[in-house]
Amino acid sequence: MKQPPAPNRRARQTAAPLSFSLLVLAAAAAIGVQTVRSWAVASQSVGSESRAAATHLRLMTQLGGSATKLALRGGMAYLGEGPRVVAVDVSDPQAPARRGASAPLPGVVRGMAWSGNLLAVIYRDALANIGNDGLALLDVTDADHPGIVAQLPLDQGPQSLAAVGSRLFVTGHDAARGQTLAAHEVLLAIDAADPARPQPAGKLVLREPGVVSPAPIPLSILEAGDTLWLLRTLQAGNTDETEVIAFDRNLAPADDSQVNIRLPGRHASAAADAARTLVHLIMVEASRGRVTLQTLEPRADVPLRSSLELIERRGCGGPLSLRGTLAAYADRCSRSLQIIDLGDPDRPRLLGRLPLDIASGDLAWSGDRIVLSGGAMGGLLIVDAADPARPSAVGRMAALGSVGRLALHLEPGGNAHLYASDPEAGLWTLDPRAAAAEPAPVDPSAYLISGPLDLPQAADLVVADGRLVVGGWSEGLRPFDLATPGQPRPLPTLSQGRRAESLTTDGRRIYSGLGSVGLAALSFGPEGLEETARLEQPLIWQIDLSADGQRLVGQALGAFFALDPVTLQPLRSWAAPAPDAFKVNRADSLALDGDTLHLGVAAYTYNPQVNSYSDRLMSLRLDPAPSTMAVAAGQAPGTIGSWAGRVLAEDGLILVAGDGQLSVLRSTADGPLPLAEWASPGSGSDLLRWTRDCADEAACVPDLLFLADGDAGLAVLALEADTATPTASADRTATPTASRPTEAAGRRLWLPRVERKP
Repeated sequence: MKQPPAPNRRARQTAAPLSFSLLVLAAAAAIGVQTVRSWAVASQSVGSESRAAATHLRLMTQLGGSATKLALRGGMAYLGEGPRVVAVDVSDPQAPARRGASAPLPGVVRGMAWSGNLLAVIYRDALANIGNDGLALLDVTDADHPGIVAQLPLDQGPQSLAAVGSRLFVTGHDAARGQTLAAHEVLLAIDAADPARPQPAGKLVLREPGVVSPAPIPLSILEAGDTLWLLRTLQAGNTDETEVIAFDRNLAPADDSQVNIRLPGRHASAAADAARTLVHLIMVEASRGRVTLQTLEPRADVPLRSSLELIERRGCGGPLSLRGTLAAYADRCSRSLQIIDLGDPDRPRLLGRLPLDIASGDLAWSGDRIVLSGGAMGGLLIVDAADPARPSAVGRMAALGSVGRLALHLEPGGNAHLYASDPEAGLWTLDPRAAAAEPAPVDPSAYLISGPLDLPQAADLVVADGRLVVGGWSEGLRPFDLATPGQPRPLPTLSQGRRAESLTTDGRRIYSGLGSVGLAALSFGPEGLEETARLEQPLIWQIDLSADGQRLVGQALGAFFALDPVTLQPLRSWAAPAPDAFKVNRADSLALDGDTLHLGVAAYTYNPQVNSYSDRLMSLRLDPAPSTMAVAAGQAPGTIGSWAGRVLAEDGLILVAGDGQLSVLRSTADGPLPLAEWASPGSGSDLLRWTRDCADEAACVPDLLFLADGDAGLAVLALEADTATPTASADRTATPTASRPTEAAGRRLWLPRVERKP
């Protein structure tokens, strides 16, 4: 039911220096100020612990994902969509039709090449954790049922792929997420003569451990005639160089190169013209976003033939494809397609340009048409380029793309709408029941209520008082009216002078953590979204509400605090534990369960060989007694996903999403105890738990977890008990059965398992 808006208060908290305000709060706690509100202690019964111990995760389906690489054959396009390969019939350019999809691979599809009648695919996990990387061979003879023939795990995260008959060449490096040192770059040869058993056939170490370039495509490999062209980005201080190397494809990859050329700048993509022995590169000047097309004749005395400026500024690179003497280039940042005449390599000419509504992941020519994958927006686009000077879009296949944040809206009567956004793509409206169907629907129209709403830079989103509120990186807060949930209607934007680091809500009020600016409370009034209170306390990062909605808990630098949710007046503060017990500067996410605070943190590690992150789940007890120090309450063993993710906690059960996994833990006296884990092909950047109301408790299905999995799309998992035939709700999960206020807080939704009253 829609809740009334909070009172329209204009009270603003007076600014105070960080050190002074923390000292005041600490002093108040130390002398036991009577106005400090008591904290409810979460009950930890033996029964609830035994039920939690039986909890496990079951993947129901994985939907959508970033549309990456393309491979064409006949009237079919094979599209990398998150961790799957999808077959699309493009014989009718005005109505491209999805046919079938492969089973999900352990990582996101990063490259494709034809090896005879088989489709070779390289995949890697979204955060380069090393371990979910490899090569797969697929039989796509039956477009309705693409099948995985074989998989070969790889120790190096693959970057690009080329095929010469049954021999496959893969470039890669072994840098983990956050690591900039101690990474090898390699060229691998793989023998796929026996498709069921692909075998390594050689390895060339391109570079011993050194600094890894941050370029999106540091390694590219092209096949042209008898030559393999290898392109890689090198870094020297603040300067980027692109190295072009040639190898004889018939020799072992350990042989010396034939050609070695270095160009200033970073390459984003490349294509080879085998007939004229030319290599075309898309070069990006990162400081201004200038993009140029450079043509090389690598074996000539003066290799550089020409350079043509494609974008003056605000470009970032994208795919390049050749058809004869025509080239097609799609820039992801400017969202534009350009067609270039390369008939005279010394004088290339720009023929036509077409604005795009997608950030293309890849493109390929199909006769006079160009097929583009949708990138973060998903799906694909078909462009008619029969007249290169006037290209026109003729067909579009929509699909759920990459997903970064989630929010859920319940209509009166029980209809539910799931909103999924990507920070760089847009906003989708989904039917959560259809998204959770088993088996998963092949046609996205089954779960996509509406097409994507172009909404760049969506940092976080929540649903409050029947409106959707999106926090952008620079635009402030962008509200949408949900009178028609499947068609969000934009409302006036509210500028806050700083990007929203995190958003949460109690169903009426919205709380925006503004980092170095402070914390704001907002609600909807007659004029739209209005700020009702602000705490101008710097360095407020992550925030969460207590289950009863009476306390707002957050983290500042070196301390934790509790605020009144209406006025943002301070109630309590706790200093962080001593560094030897609690090594964390700031949390990436936090969740409050009673008087225990669970923090997902990235612990930074540095030495001359390794510069990396190690993600941890830590717990603190915010003691209600007069004390100024939070007490360390344990740490989950080993590393656990939390980077850019979410932590949810309720009645001793902890859910952590991020860094390539989803974990379930139980809070114990010795700290968080792992119960179950699911390896994710994506980043796991947001998590929403949905407990569906049931009139018949015995027939209730398990709670559903919707995981925003970044480039891997949306994963739907069941949180269930090991008992095959549960007899009561207490046997299924550790979710409480007692009634509590419904919270549709964007990143979580706790609903009681009680019969809905009329």
